[in-house]
Amino acid sequence: MAWYKRIGLFDYMVVGGSGGHLSPNYFDTIFIPGFPEDFQEKIADLYSKRNGDSGVAQLNKQRITLRRRLDAVLDDIANNKPITQKATV
Repeated sequence: MAWYKRIGLFDYMVVGGSGGHLSPNYFDTIFIPGFPEDFQEKIADLYSKRNGDSGVAQLNKQRITLRRRLDAVLDDIANNKPITQKATV
């Protein structure tokens, strides 16, 4: 879909407000690649690891948590308050 947006066709295919959604009328006319099952499983594994490693979803959740903690520490520093966040590794 990013390619359709980049070349300017996306705006002609969506319906609804705030960016809308793809109209079902276009489902048969646009190319959406079909990947083999093993490739789909590799992509799913990268997105959400099931063997204890961090996948994209877990890393993003961790990034958001760390950003919130950093913002709290910076707010404490800016307001001359004692830092209430404990350092963890």
